Amino acid sequence: MSNHWFPGHMAKARRLMSEHIASIDCIIEVRDARLPLSSANPMLQELKGNKPTLIIFSKNDLADEKMSEVFKRHFDEINQPTLFLNTLHVTARTKILKAIDALLEPKRLKDKARGIQFRMYKIMVVGIPNVGKSTLINTLAKKRVVDVANKPGVTQSLKWLNIDQKFMLMDTPGVLWPKFEDPDIGVKIALCHSMKESVVNIEEVLHYAIKTMIDHYPHLCQDCPQPLSIESCIDYYLLKIQEHSLSLTQDEAYLTLYRDFKEGRMGRMTYDSLMD
Repeated sequence: MSNHWFPGHMAKARRLMSEHIASIDCIIEVRDARLPLSSANPMLQELKGNKPTLIIFSKNDLADEKMSEVFKRHFDEINQPTLFLNTLHVTARTKILKAIDALLEPKRLKDKARGIQFRMYKIMVVGIPNVGKSTLINTLAKKRVVDVANKPGVTQSLKWLNIDQKFMLMDTPGVLWPKFEDPDIGVKIALCHSMKESVVNIEEVLHYAIKTMIDHYPHLCQDCPQPLSIESCIDYYLLKIQEHSLSLTQDEAYLTLYRDFKEGRMGRMTYDSLMD
């Protein structure tokens, strides 16, 4: 996997976030439900320190339901507040606001003991690129207050947004980290739409995706030639794509298959496990 996913605006964003962190009351960290562990940026974990944190696992409609339940129990056991949801769902806003209220309650009680009856709480929203931060903020605001696009790198600066009378949110750019110690993490992040296609080794990513499908979700590839193999499955899917769109080149067919995985069209899958 290429090593060019940490552009200048990410380094700048990290510096700016560090400058603001002292004034922040709590953190909302948005992760991809398909990558409950791998979509946690270690730089952000260091940055937030002991700040109260709510982890929202977005795109849960694309993840393996049973694995989401496994991870939910895991985080409950370590007393980490979490929500697994689709931020566009009609019930998402209510669930998120309730979780934010619970997260802020100790702050309110402390303020009340100091004689502070009311103040606007500040929440920083963080996460890797294209994980759903902007969609989350728009859901809470009940209108489009930040731009949303199905590609990484849309938000490139910090922005304060008043959401209601109780708190304000700081929207931050999606930030990766300069080096993946485990190369599989880079592949997983590329599979979940958090890396620009121009720096992705698509063949490598597809091999990983197909292997995951064969090993853990064989029912999703039951139409492929038996016995299942990575090469035969890839050849089968590429052939089906090119039969549907005769004008596509081999490279374009690879790109189409890669996008089918990113968008969840190949079926619901989770790429992390607690054994990782």
